[in-house]
Amino acid sequence: MKRFLTIEQALAQLFEEEPIEERDMVIIPPNPSAVSDEEDFDENDLTNVGVLPSDTAGELEIHNSVDDDLPEPYSTRSYSRISHNLKWRKTDAIYSSSPFNGEKEDVIKLENDLHGKSPSDIFCLIFDEDLYSLIVEQSNIYAKQMNRPNICITIQDIQRFIGILLFTGYHSLPQERMYWSNDSDISIPIIRDTMTQLQFRNLKYNIHLADNTKIDIHDRFYKVRPYINILNNKFQQFGIFKHHLSIDEQMIPYRGRHSCKMFIKGKPIRFGYKSWILASSDGYVFSFDIYQGKSENKYEYGLGGNVIIKLLKALQKPNYHKIYFDNFFTSFKLLSYLKQMGYFATGTVRDNRLEHCPVESIKVVAKKERGYYDYRFEKLNEIFVVRWNDNSVVTVASTCHTISLLSNVSRYSKKISSKIKIPQPNMVTAYNKHMGGVDLCDNLISTYRIKIRGKKWWWPIFTNFIDVALVNSWKIWKFVNRDDKKSLLAFRREVTNYLLRTPVKIEKNSSTGHASQFALQCENPIDSSGHYLSKIIDGKRRRCRYCHTHSRYMCQTCQIALHIKCFKDFHNI
Repeated sequence: MKRFLTIEQALAQLFEEEPIEERDMVIIPPNPSAVSDEEDFDENDLTNVGVLPSDTAGELEIHNSVDDDLPEPYSTRSYSRISHNLKWRKTDAIYSSSPFNGEKEDVIKLENDLHGKSPSDIFCLIFDEDLYSLIVEQSNIYAKQMNRPNICITIQDIQRFIGILLFTGYHSLPQERMYWSNDSDISIPIIRDTMTQLQFRNLKYNIHLADNTKIDIHDRFYKVRPYINILNNKFQQFGIFKHHLSIDEQMIPYRGRHSCKMFIKGKPIRFGYKSWILASSDGYVFSFDIYQGKSENKYEYGLGGNVIIKLLKALQKPNYHKIYFDNFFTSFKLLSYLKQMGYFATGTVRDNRLEHCPVESIKVVAKKERGYYDYRFEKLNEIFVVRWNDNSVVTVASTCHTISLLSNVSRYSKKISSKIKIPQPNMVTAYNKHMGGVDLCDNLISTYRIKIRGKKWWWPIFTNFIDVALVNSWKIWKFVNRDDKKSLLAFRREVTNYLLRTPVKIEKNSSTGHASQFALQCENPIDSSGHYLSKIIDGKRRRCRYCHTHSRYMCQTCQIALHIKCFKDFHNI
Protein backbone atom coordinates (compact mmCIF):
# COMPACT_ATOMS: atom_id res chain seq x y z
CA MET A 1 0.00 0.00 0.00
CA LYS A 2 1.29 3.46 -0.95
CA ARG A 3 2.24 5.55 2.08
CA PHE A 4 1.70 9.30 1.79
CA LEU A 5 4.12 11.74 3.40
CA THR A 6 3.17 14.26 6.05
CA ILE A 7 3.81 17.94 5.34
CA GLU A 8 6.97 17.99 7.46
CA GLN A 9 8.37 14.90 5.71
CA ALA A 10 7.52 16.33 2.30
CA LEU A 11 9.30 19.61 3.09
CA ALA A 12 12.34 17.81 4.47
CA GLN A 13 12.64 15.69 1.35
CA LEU A 14 12.02 18.66 -0.93
CA PHE A 15 14.82 20.79 0.50
CA GLU A 16 17.31 17.93 0.32
CA GLU A 17 17.18 18.29 -3.48
CA GLU A 18 19.45 20.78 -5.23
CA PRO A 19 18.55 24.40 -4.47
CA ILE A 20 15.95 26.38 -6.41
CA GLU A 21 15.49 30.14 -6.43
CA GLU A 22 11.89 30.19 -5.16
CA ARG A 23 9.41 27.70 -3.77
CA ASP A 24 5.74 28.48 -3.12
CA MET A 25 3.68 25.84 -1.36
CA VAL A 26 -0.10 25.92 -1.81
CA ILE A 27 -2.45 23.73 0.23
CA ILE A 28 -5.42 22.82 -1.97
CA PRO A 29 -8.56 21.87 0.02
CA PRO A 30 -10.27 18.60 -0.89
CA ASN A 31 -13.69 18.34 -2.48
CA PRO A 32 -16.48 18.41 0.14
CA SER A 33 -17.18 14.71 -0.49
CA ALA A 34 -13.54 13.86 0.35
CA VAL A 35 -13.59 15.36 3.84
CA SER A 36 -14.01 12.75 6.56
CA ASP A 37 -16.35 13.17 9.51
CA GLU A 38 -13.48 12.74 11.94
CA GLU A 39 -10.63 15.22 11.64
CA ASP A 40 -7.68 15.37 13.99
CA PHE A 41 -7.84 18.90 15.39
CA ASP A 42 -9.54 20.84 18.16
CA GLU A 43 -12.08 23.18 16.61
CA ASN A 44 -12.18 25.29 19.80
CA ASP A 45 -8.45 25.95 19.74
CA LEU A 46 -7.85 29.19 17.83
CA THR A 47 -4.33 29.85 19.10
CA ASN A 48 -2.53 28.01 16.30
CA VAL A 49 -4.15 29.73 13.33
CA GLY A 50 -0.88 30.62 11.61
CA VAL A 51 0.96 27.38 12.37
CA LEU A 52 1.61 24.90 9.59
CA PRO A 53 -0.61 21.83 10.11
CA SER A 54 1.04 18.45 10.56
CA ASP A 55 -1.06 16.99 7.77
CA THR A 56 -3.82 17.95 5.35
CA ALA A 57 -6.75 16.12 3.81
CA GLY A 58 -6.13 17.86 0.49
CA GLU A 59 -3.11 18.14 -1.79
CA LEU A 60 0.05 20.21 -1.92
CA GLU A 61 1.25 22.11 -4.98
CA ILE A 62 4.87 23.28 -5.13
CA HIS A 63 5.43 26.23 -7.50
CA ASN A 64 9.09 26.60 -8.49
CA SER A 65 10.87 29.47 -10.17
CA VAL A 66 13.42 27.59 -12.27
CA ASP A 67 15.80 27.85 -15.19
CA ASP A 68 15.36 25.99 -18.46
CA ASP A 69 18.33 23.68 -17.92
CA LEU A 70 16.97 22.11 -14.73
CA PRO A 71 15.75 18.50 -14.80
CA GLU A 72 12.24 17.75 -16.00
CA PRO A 73 10.65 17.13 -12.53
CA TYR A 74 11.17 20.80 -11.58
CA SER A 75 9.63 22.27 -14.74
CA THR A 76 6.04 21.84 -13.53
CA ARG A 77 4.91 25.47 -13.51
CA SER A 78 1.46 26.30 -14.78
CA TYR A 79 3.05 27.77 -17.90
CA SER A 80 6.27 26.99 -19.71
CA ARG A 81 9.27 29.28 -19.86
CA ILE A 82 10.02 31.53 -22.82
CA SER A 83 13.40 31.20 -24.45
CA HIS A 84 16.15 33.35 -22.96
CA ASN A 85 17.08 34.56 -26.45
CA LEU A 86 15.00 37.71 -25.96
CA LYS A 87 16.47 41.00 -27.01
CA TRP A 88 15.58 43.60 -24.42
CA ARG A 89 16.68 47.13 -25.31
CA LYS A 90 16.38 50.39 -23.40
CA THR A 91 14.52 52.21 -26.13
CA ASP A 92 11.05 53.56 -26.64
CA ALA A 93 8.52 51.12 -28.08
CA ILE A 94 8.09 50.84 -31.85
CA TYR A 95 5.06 48.73 -32.76
CA SER A 96 4.32 47.20 -36.16
CA SER A 97 0.56 47.71 -35.65
CA SER A 98 -1.72 49.73 -33.41
CA PRO A 99 -5.40 49.50 -32.40
CA PHE A 100 -7.97 51.05 -34.70
CA ASN A 101 -10.86 52.98 -33.18
CA GLY A 102 -13.59 51.63 -35.44
CA GLU A 103 -16.61 51.56 -33.13
CA LYS A 104 -18.13 54.73 -34.59
CA GLU A 105 -20.44 52.83 -36.95
CA ASP A 106 -21.72 50.64 -34.08
CA VAL A 107 -22.26 53.73 -31.93
CA ILE A 108 -24.25 55.54 -34.64
CA LYS A 109 -26.41 52.45 -35.25
CA LEU A 110 -26.98 52.01 -31.52
CA GLU A 111 -28.08 55.63 -31.10
CA ASN A 112 -30.44 55.43 -34.08
CA ASP A 113 -32.02 52.16 -32.92
CA LEU A 114 -32.55 53.17 -29.30
CA HIS A 115 -33.24 56.90 -29.59
CA GLY A 116 -36.55 57.80 -27.97
CA LYS A 117 -36.96 54.56 -26.02
CA SER A 118 -37.97 54.77 -22.37
CA PRO A 119 -35.92 53.26 -19.51
CA SER A 120 -38.35 50.34 -19.27
CA ASP A 121 -38.04 49.69 -23.02
CA ILE A 122 -34.25 49.50 -22.77
CA PHE A 123 -34.37 47.25 -19.71
CA CYS A 124 -36.76 44.93 -21.55
CA LEU A 125 -34.28 44.67 -24.42
CA ILE A 126 -31.77 43.09 -22.00
CA PHE A 127 -34.04 41.28 -19.55
CA ASP A 128 -36.45 40.27 -22.28
CA GLU A 129 -38.98 37.56 -23.10
CA ASP A 130 -36.27 34.93 -23.64
CA LEU A 131 -35.23 35.21 -19.99
CA TYR A 132 -38.80 35.38 -18.71
CA SER A 133 -39.73 32.32 -20.79
CA LEU A 134 -36.76 30.38 -19.40
CA ILE A 135 -37.75 31.18 -15.81
CA VAL A 136 -41.44 30.42 -16.41
CA GLU A 137 -40.78 27.13 -18.20
CA GLN A 138 -38.23 25.81 -15.70
CA SER A 139 -40.27 27.00 -12.69
CA ASN A 140 -43.39 25.19 -13.88
CA ILE A 141 -41.33 22.04 -14.57
CA TYR A 142 -39.82 22.28 -11.08
CA ALA A 143 -43.28 22.72 -9.50
CA LYS A 144 -44.49 19.51 -11.17
CA GLN A 145 -41.34 17.67 -10.08
CA MET A 146 -42.04 18.78 -6.51
CA ASN A 147 -45.63 17.49 -6.76
CA ARG A 148 -47.29 20.90 -6.96
CA PRO A 149 -49.57 20.37 -9.98
CA ASN A 150 -51.80 23.39 -9.30
CA ILE A 151 -48.94 25.85 -9.78
CA CYS A 152 -49.11 27.74 -13.08
CA ILE A 153 -46.61 30.61 -13.31
CA THR A 154 -46.89 33.18 -16.11
CA ILE A 155 -44.53 35.75 -17.58
CA GLN A 156 -46.55 38.52 -15.94
CA ASP A 157 -46.04 36.85 -12.53
CA ILE A 158 -42.26 36.81 -13.03
CA GLN A 159 -42.21 40.43 -14.21
CA ARG A 160 -43.98 41.57 -11.06
CA PHE A 161 -41.79 39.32 -8.94
CA ILE A 162 -38.63 40.91 -10.38
CA GLY A 163 -40.22 44.33 -9.90
CA ILE A 164 -40.52 43.63 -6.16
CA LEU A 165 -36.90 42.44 -6.03
CA LEU A 166 -35.72 45.68 -7.69
CA PHE A 167 -37.92 47.70 -5.33
CA THR A 168 -36.11 46.27 -2.28
CA GLY A 169 -32.84 47.67 -3.63
CA TYR A 170 -33.81 51.27 -2.83
CA HIS A 171 -36.56 50.72 -0.24
CA SER A 172 -35.06 48.51 2.44
CA LEU A 173 -36.94 46.97 5.38
CA PRO A 174 -35.51 44.64 8.07
CA GLN A 175 -37.81 41.70 7.26
CA GLU A 176 -39.35 40.43 4.04
CA ARG A 177 -42.89 40.20 5.46
CA MET A 178 -42.85 43.90 6.37
CA TYR A 179 -43.34 44.84 2.72
CA TRP A 180 -46.94 43.58 3.05
CA SER A 181 -47.63 45.16 6.44
CA ASN A 182 -50.62 47.48 6.92
CA ASP A 183 -48.93 49.41 9.74
CA SER A 184 -48.90 53.11 9.02
CA ASP A 185 -45.16 53.55 9.56
CA ILE A 186 -44.07 50.88 7.02
CA SER A 187 -47.13 50.44 4.79
CA ILE A 188 -46.28 50.08 1.08
CA PRO A 189 -49.53 50.02 -0.94
CA ILE A 190 -47.84 49.41 -4.30
CA ILE A 191 -46.40 46.10 -3.06
CA ARG A 192 -49.68 44.93 -1.51
CA ASP A 193 -51.50 45.80 -4.73
CA THR A 194 -48.97 43.92 -6.84
CA MET A 195 -49.34 40.50 -5.19
CA THR A 196 -50.02 39.02 -1.80
CA GLN A 197 -47.28 37.82 0.50
CA LEU A 198 -48.38 34.21 -0.02
CA GLN A 199 -48.16 34.58 -3.80
CA PHE A 200 -44.70 36.09 -3.53
CA ARG A 201 -43.51 33.27 -1.29
CA ASN A 202 -44.97 30.62 -3.60
CA LEU A 203 -43.17 32.19 -6.55
CA LYS A 204 -39.94 32.32 -4.58
CA TYR A 205 -40.25 28.65 -3.54
CA ASN A 206 -40.92 27.47 -7.10
CA ILE A 207 -38.66 29.72 -9.15
CA HIS A 208 -36.04 27.71 -11.04
CA LEU A 209 -33.58 28.20 -13.90
CA ALA A 210 -32.67 24.68 -15.08
CA ASP A 211 -34.15 21.19 -15.31
CA ASN A 212 -33.03 19.04 -12.38
CA THR A 213 -33.31 15.90 -14.54
CA LYS A 214 -30.59 17.15 -16.89
CA ILE A 215 -27.65 17.49 -14.54
CA ASP A 216 -24.19 18.17 -15.96
CA ILE A 217 -21.81 16.62 -13.43
CA HIS A 218 -18.89 18.56 -14.94
CA ASP A 219 -20.56 21.94 -14.39
CA ARG A 220 -20.98 23.03 -10.77
CA PHE A 221 -23.18 25.91 -11.89
CA TYR A 222 -25.48 23.89 -14.15
CA LYS A 223 -28.51 25.22 -12.22
CA VAL A 224 -27.79 28.75 -13.53
CA ARG A 225 -25.94 27.93 -16.76
CA PRO A 226 -28.90 28.62 -19.15
CA TYR A 227 -29.49 31.92 -17.32
CA ILE A 228 -25.81 32.88 -17.66
CA ASN A 229 -25.67 32.00 -21.37
CA ILE A 230 -28.78 34.02 -22.26
CA LEU A 231 -27.60 37.04 -20.25
CA ASN A 232 -24.19 37.00 -21.97
CA ASN A 233 -25.94 37.05 -25.35
CA LYS A 234 -28.21 39.91 -24.28
CA PHE A 235 -25.29 41.98 -22.98
CA GLN A 236 -23.51 41.60 -26.34
CA GLN A 237 -26.54 42.18 -28.59
CA PHE A 238 -25.50 45.79 -29.29
CA GLY A 239 -21.95 44.77 -30.21
CA ILE A 240 -18.77 45.60 -28.32
CA PHE A 241 -19.24 49.33 -28.77
CA LYS A 242 -16.47 50.55 -26.43
CA HIS A 243 -12.80 51.00 -27.35
CA HIS A 244 -11.28 50.54 -23.88
CA LEU A 245 -12.11 47.29 -22.06
CA SER A 246 -11.02 45.91 -18.70
CA ILE A 247 -11.05 42.43 -17.19
CA ASP A 248 -11.25 41.86 -13.46
CA GLU A 249 -12.93 39.75 -10.80
CA GLN A 250 -16.22 40.44 -9.05
CA MET A 251 -17.24 38.94 -5.72
CA ILE A 252 -20.91 37.94 -5.38
CA PRO A 253 -21.73 37.97 -1.63
CA TYR A 254 -22.68 34.54 -0.26
CA ARG A 255 -22.11 32.99 3.18
CA GLY A 256 -23.85 29.67 2.73
CA ARG A 257 -22.34 26.29 1.89
CA HIS A 258 -21.06 25.54 -1.57
CA SER A 259 -17.84 24.05 -2.87
CA CYS A 260 -17.21 27.13 -5.06
CA LYS A 261 -17.61 29.69 -2.28
CA MET A 262 -14.37 31.60 -1.79
CA PHE A 263 -12.71 33.75 0.84
CA ILE A 264 -10.47 36.59 -0.33
CA LYS A 265 -8.77 38.56 2.41
CA GLY A 266 -8.82 42.34 2.06
CA LYS A 267 -11.77 42.50 -0.34
CA PRO A 268 -14.89 44.57 0.50
CA ILE A 269 -16.85 41.33 -0.03
CA ARG A 270 -14.70 38.57 1.46
CA PHE A 271 -17.05 35.58 1.19
CA GLY A 272 -18.88 34.60 -1.96
CA TYR A 273 -18.63 33.42 -5.54
CA LYS A 274 -15.92 34.82 -7.79
CA SER A 275 -17.03 36.03 -11.20
CA TRP A 276 -14.70 36.98 -14.07
CA ILE A 277 -16.00 40.01 -15.97
CA LEU A 278 -15.18 41.76 -19.25
CA ALA A 279 -16.44 45.33 -19.02
CA SER A 280 -15.98 48.71 -20.64
CA SER A 281 -13.94 51.35 -18.86
CA ASP A 282 -17.17 53.07 -17.74
CA GLY A 283 -18.73 49.92 -16.25
CA TYR A 284 -20.86 48.24 -18.96
CA VAL A 285 -20.57 44.44 -18.61
CA PHE A 286 -20.13 42.62 -21.93
CA SER A 287 -19.33 39.09 -20.76
CA PHE A 288 -18.93 37.16 -17.51
CA ASP A 289 -18.29 33.69 -16.15
CA ILE A 290 -18.23 32.25 -12.63
CA TYR A 291 -15.13 30.54 -11.26
CA GLN A 292 -15.71 26.86 -10.49
CA GLY A 293 -12.40 26.08 -8.82
CA LYS A 294 -9.37 24.19 -10.04
CA SER A 295 -9.82 22.44 -13.38
CA GLU A 296 -8.37 19.10 -14.39
CA ASN A 297 -7.16 20.66 -17.64
CA LYS A 298 -3.72 22.23 -17.76
CA TYR A 299 -3.53 26.01 -17.80
CA GLU A 300 -1.14 26.79 -20.62
CA TYR A 301 -1.05 30.49 -19.74
CA GLY A 302 -1.87 30.14 -16.05
CA LEU A 303 -5.35 30.40 -14.54
CA GLY A 304 -5.53 34.15 -15.16
CA GLY A 305 -4.28 33.83 -18.73
CA ASN A 306 -6.89 31.23 -19.64
CA VAL A 307 -9.62 33.44 -18.15
CA ILE A 308 -8.48 36.32 -20.36
CA ILE A 309 -8.47 34.16 -23.50
CA LYS A 310 -11.95 32.79 -22.74
CA LEU A 311 -13.52 36.21 -22.13
CA LEU A 312 -11.89 37.78 -25.19
CA LYS A 313 -13.70 35.32 -27.47
CA ALA A 314 -16.59 37.79 -27.29
CA LEU A 315 -14.57 40.27 -29.38
CA GLN A 316 -15.21 39.81 -33.10
CA LYS A 317 -12.75 42.55 -34.05
CA PRO A 318 -9.73 42.37 -31.69
CA ASN A 319 -7.89 45.26 -33.36
CA TYR A 320 -10.73 47.65 -32.45
CA HIS A 321 -10.04 47.52 -28.70
CA LYS A 322 -7.47 48.04 -25.96
CA ILE A 323 -7.68 45.60 -23.05
CA TYR A 324 -6.49 46.21 -19.49
CA PHE A 325 -6.06 43.75 -16.60
CA ASP A 326 -4.11 43.50 -13.35
CA ASN A 327 -1.12 41.44 -12.23
CA PHE A 328 -3.22 38.37 -11.39
CA PHE A 329 -3.60 37.77 -15.13
CA THR A 330 -0.54 39.33 -16.75
CA SER A 331 2.50 37.37 -17.89
CA PHE A 332 5.03 37.74 -20.68
CA LYS A 333 3.77 34.60 -22.41
CA LEU A 334 0.14 35.77 -22.31
CA LEU A 335 0.99 39.19 -23.77
CA SER A 336 3.03 37.52 -26.51
CA TYR A 337 0.12 35.22 -27.39
CA LEU A 338 -2.43 38.06 -27.38
CA LYS A 339 -0.19 40.11 -29.66
CA GLN A 340 -0.01 37.24 -32.14
CA MET A 341 -3.81 36.91 -32.07
CA GLY A 342 -4.28 40.62 -32.79
CA TYR A 343 -5.23 41.85 -29.32
CA PHE A 344 -3.69 44.95 -27.75
CA ALA A 345 -3.24 44.51 -24.01
CA THR A 346 -1.81 46.38 -21.03
CA GLY A 347 -1.47 45.21 -17.45
CA THR A 348 0.50 45.44 -14.25
CA VAL A 349 2.84 42.48 -13.92
CA ARG A 350 4.66 40.62 -11.18
CA ASP A 351 8.43 40.60 -11.17
CA ASN A 352 8.75 36.83 -11.65
CA ARG A 353 6.66 36.87 -14.85
CA LEU A 354 8.91 39.17 -16.90
CA GLU A 355 11.13 36.46 -18.41
CA HIS A 356 14.44 37.92 -17.19
CA CYS A 357 13.71 41.45 -18.35
CA PRO A 358 16.81 43.50 -17.38
CA VAL A 359 14.77 46.44 -16.07
CA GLU A 360 16.18 47.78 -12.78
CA SER A 361 15.12 45.77 -9.73
CA ILE A 362 12.31 46.88 -7.46
CA LYS A 363 14.72 47.49 -4.56
CA VAL A 364 16.89 49.79 -6.69
CA VAL A 365 13.96 51.76 -8.13
CA ALA A 366 12.38 52.15 -4.68
CA LYS A 367 15.47 54.07 -3.50
CA LYS A 368 15.17 56.58 -6.33
CA GLU A 369 13.16 59.79 -6.18
CA ARG A 370 9.42 59.59 -6.75
CA GLY A 371 8.57 59.74 -10.43
CA TYR A 372 11.72 57.85 -11.49
CA TYR A 373 11.16 55.11 -14.07
CA ASP A 374 13.13 52.53 -16.02
CA TYR A 375 12.00 50.75 -19.17
CA ARG A 376 12.85 48.05 -21.70
CA PHE A 377 11.43 46.99 -25.06
CA GLU A 378 11.49 43.46 -26.47
CA LYS A 379 11.43 43.84 -30.25
CA LEU A 380 10.64 40.23 -31.24
CA ASN A 381 7.35 40.03 -29.30
CA GLU A 382 6.80 43.82 -29.22
CA ILE A 383 6.32 43.98 -25.45
CA PHE A 384 7.19 47.16 -23.59
CA VAL A 385 7.89 47.15 -19.82
CA VAL A 386 8.02 50.21 -17.54
CA ARG A 387 8.91 50.19 -13.84
CA TRP A 388 7.85 53.42 -12.12
CA ASN A 389 8.41 54.63 -8.55
CA ASP A 390 5.35 56.16 -6.89
CA ASN A 391 4.16 55.52 -3.32
CA SER A 392 5.38 52.03 -4.16
CA VAL A 393 7.08 50.56 -7.22
CA VAL A 394 4.70 49.52 -9.99
CA THR A 395 5.56 47.54 -13.13
CA VAL A 396 3.40 47.78 -16.26
CA ALA A 397 3.73 45.77 -19.48
CA SER A 398 2.01 46.63 -22.74
CA THR A 399 1.77 45.71 -26.42
CA CYS A 400 0.33 49.07 -27.54
CA HIS A 401 1.37 51.90 -25.17
CA THR A 402 4.63 53.83 -24.80
CA ILE A 403 6.18 56.22 -22.27
CA SER A 404 5.43 59.45 -24.05
CA LEU A 405 3.78 61.73 -23.55
CA LEU A 406 4.71 62.10 -19.89
CA SER A 407 2.06 63.61 -17.66
CA ASN A 408 2.38 65.21 -14.24
CA VAL A 409 0.41 63.88 -11.28
CA SER A 410 -0.02 65.36 -7.81
CA ARG A 411 1.37 63.55 -4.78
CA TYR A 412 1.71 64.62 -1.16
CA SER A 413 5.27 65.13 0.08
CA LYS A 414 5.98 64.72 3.79
CA LYS A 415 9.25 66.62 3.48
CA ILE A 416 7.67 69.89 2.47
CA SER A 417 4.16 69.12 3.82
CA SER A 418 2.45 69.96 0.55
CA LYS A 419 1.62 68.45 -2.82
CA ILE A 420 4.24 68.11 -5.54
CA LYS A 421 4.13 67.21 -9.22
CA ILE A 422 5.89 64.04 -10.38
CA PRO A 423 6.21 62.65 -13.92
CA GLN A 424 4.07 59.65 -14.89
CA PRO A 425 4.62 57.50 -18.02
CA ASN A 426 1.77 57.48 -20.52
CA MET A 427 1.06 53.77 -20.22
CA VAL A 428 0.61 54.07 -16.44
CA THR A 429 -1.79 56.97 -16.99
CA ALA A 430 -3.80 54.95 -19.53
CA TYR A 431 -3.93 51.94 -17.22
CA ASN A 432 -5.21 54.02 -14.26
CA LYS A 433 -7.82 55.70 -16.45
CA HIS A 434 -9.33 52.63 -18.12
CA MET A 435 -8.79 49.74 -15.71
CA GLY A 436 -11.58 50.41 -13.20
CA GLY A 437 -14.64 49.40 -15.22
CA VAL A 438 -15.50 46.29 -13.18
CA ASP A 439 -14.97 48.14 -9.88
CA LEU A 440 -17.26 50.92 -11.10
CA CYS A 441 -19.96 48.40 -11.96
CA ASP A 442 -19.54 46.78 -8.52
CA ASN A 443 -19.95 50.16 -6.84
CA LEU A 444 -23.17 50.88 -8.75
CA ILE A 445 -24.58 47.43 -7.89
CA SER A 446 -23.75 47.68 -4.19
CA THR A 447 -25.50 51.07 -3.92
CA TYR A 448 -28.95 49.55 -4.62
CA ARG A 449 -28.36 45.80 -4.29
CA ILE A 450 -31.45 43.56 -4.05
CA LYS A 451 -32.15 42.89 -0.36
CA ILE A 452 -34.41 39.82 -0.56
CA ARG A 453 -32.49 36.70 0.49
CA GLY A 454 -33.18 33.10 -0.48
CA LYS A 455 -32.21 29.64 0.73
CA LYS A 456 -31.12 28.31 -2.66
CA TRP A 457 -27.34 28.44 -3.20
CA TRP A 458 -27.76 30.01 -6.65
CA TRP A 459 -30.11 32.79 -5.44
CA PRO A 460 -27.28 35.37 -4.95
CA ILE A 461 -26.11 34.72 -8.54
CA PHE A 462 -29.65 35.15 -9.86
CA THR A 463 -30.27 38.45 -8.07
CA ASN A 464 -26.76 39.81 -8.68
CA PHE A 465 -27.13 39.63 -12.44
CA ILE A 466 -30.58 41.20 -12.33
CA ASP A 467 -28.77 44.18 -10.80
CA VAL A 468 -26.06 43.92 -13.48
CA ALA A 469 -28.75 43.93 -16.20
CA LEU A 470 -30.28 47.07 -14.70
CA VAL A 471 -26.90 48.86 -14.47
CA ASN A 472 -26.18 47.89 -18.10
CA SER A 473 -29.58 49.28 -19.13
CA TRP A 474 -28.79 52.55 -17.38
CA LYS A 475 -25.40 52.73 -19.11
CA ILE A 476 -27.10 52.27 -22.49
CA TRP A 477 -29.68 54.93 -21.58
CA LYS A 478 -26.95 57.43 -20.68
CA PHE A 479 -25.01 56.58 -23.81
CA VAL A 480 -28.02 57.21 -26.08
CA ASN A 481 -29.49 60.16 -24.13
CA ARG A 482 -26.35 62.10 -23.28
CA ASP A 483 -28.22 65.29 -22.47
CA ASP A 484 -30.51 63.56 -19.96
CA LYS A 485 -29.00 63.54 -16.44
CA LYS A 486 -31.26 60.79 -15.08
CA SER A 487 -29.57 59.13 -12.09
CA LEU A 488 -29.35 55.38 -11.52
CA LEU A 489 -31.91 55.68 -8.71
CA ALA A 490 -34.42 57.50 -10.91
CA PHE A 491 -33.85 54.98 -13.70
CA ARG A 492 -34.33 52.05 -11.31
CA ARG A 493 -37.52 53.50 -9.90
CA GLU A 494 -39.00 54.00 -13.36
CA VAL A 495 -38.21 50.43 -14.40
CA THR A 496 -39.52 49.06 -11.09
CA ASN A 497 -42.83 50.93 -11.36
CA TYR A 498 -43.28 49.63 -14.89
CA LEU A 499 -42.75 46.01 -13.77
CA LEU A 500 -44.98 46.32 -10.69
CA ARG A 501 -47.86 47.59 -12.82
CA THR A 502 -47.61 44.79 -15.38
CA PRO A 503 -51.19 43.71 -16.23
CA VAL A 504 -52.02 40.29 -14.81
CA LYS A 505 -53.60 37.73 -17.13
CA ILE A 506 -55.45 34.65 -15.97
CA GLU A 507 -53.83 31.68 -17.69
CA LYS A 508 -55.16 28.20 -17.06
CA ASN A 509 -52.92 25.22 -16.48
CA SER A 510 -53.45 22.87 -19.42
CA SER A 511 -52.90 19.80 -17.23
CA THR A 512 -55.32 20.70 -14.42
CA GLY A 513 -57.65 23.30 -15.92
CA HIS A 514 -57.17 25.49 -12.83
CA ALA A 515 -56.36 29.16 -13.12
CA SER A 516 -52.98 30.44 -12.01
CA GLN A 517 -52.93 30.81 -8.24
CA PHE A 518 -50.70 33.85 -8.62
CA ALA A 519 -53.34 36.01 -10.37
CA LEU A 520 -54.20 39.06 -8.28
CA GLN A 521 -57.41 40.23 -9.84
CA CYS A 522 -59.92 39.14 -12.44
CA GLU A 523 -59.08 39.74 -16.06
CA ASN A 524 -62.65 41.05 -16.35
CA PRO A 525 -63.70 42.15 -12.82
CA ILE A 526 -67.26 43.01 -13.90
CA ASP A 527 -67.94 39.44 -14.95
CA SER A 528 -67.74 37.22 -11.88
CA SER A 529 -68.28 33.91 -13.64
CA GLY A 530 -65.77 31.27 -12.67
CA HIS A 531 -64.97 32.89 -9.31
CA TYR A 532 -65.97 31.17 -6.08
CA LEU A 533 -65.35 31.44 -2.35
CA SER A 534 -64.02 28.76 -0.05
CA LYS A 535 -62.44 28.61 3.35
CA ILE A 536 -58.72 29.26 3.59
CA ILE A 537 -56.98 25.88 3.73
CA ASP A 538 -54.53 26.60 6.55
CA GLY A 539 -57.30 28.10 8.69
CA LYS A 540 -55.45 31.37 9.22
CA ARG A 541 -57.37 34.57 8.77
CA ARG A 542 -56.22 37.17 6.26
CA ARG A 543 -57.21 40.70 5.54
CA CYS A 544 -60.10 41.14 3.13
CA ARG A 545 -58.97 42.96 0.00
CA TYR A 546 -62.20 44.99 -0.03
CA CYS A 547 -62.86 46.05 3.57
CA HIS A 548 -59.39 45.29 5.05
CA THR A 549 -60.72 43.36 8.05
CA HIS A 550 -59.90 39.72 8.74
CA SER A 551 -61.70 36.95 6.86
CA ARG A 552 -61.55 33.15 6.82
CA TYR A 553 -62.62 32.98 3.17
CA MET A 554 -60.84 33.67 -0.10
CA CYS A 555 -61.60 33.77 -3.82
CA GLN A 556 -59.88 30.67 -5.20
CA THR A 557 -59.50 32.21 -8.68
CA CYS A 558 -58.02 35.50 -7.51
CA GLN A 559 -56.25 33.97 -4.48
CA ILE A 560 -57.17 36.94 -2.28
CA ALA A 561 -59.07 37.06 1.01
CA LEU A 562 -62.67 38.30 0.84
CA HIS A 563 -65.75 38.22 3.07
CA ILE A 564 -68.93 36.64 1.73
CA LYS A 565 -70.58 40.07 1.80
CA CYS A 566 -67.58 41.68 0.03
CA PHE A 567 -67.26 39.04 -2.71
CA LYS A 568 -69.89 40.52 -5.05
CA ASP A 569 -68.93 44.14 -4.37
CA PHE A 570 -65.25 43.45 -5.10
CA HIS A 571 -65.95 41.77 -8.44
CA ASN A 572 -68.17 44.62 -9.58
CA ILE A 573 -65.81 47.52 -8.82
